[in-house]
Amino acid sequence: AGQLNYVDPATGYTVLTQLAHLQRGKCCGSACRH
Repeated sequence: AGQLNYVDPATGYTVLTQLAHLQRGKCCGSACRH
């Protein structure tokens, strides 16, 4: 818990967590999972 990113097992890409998006305040538009 409390992580800002992790490796998505479905794609192998490093993705931002919901927590990171809440801190960022907006979506980056890269069609990520969260």
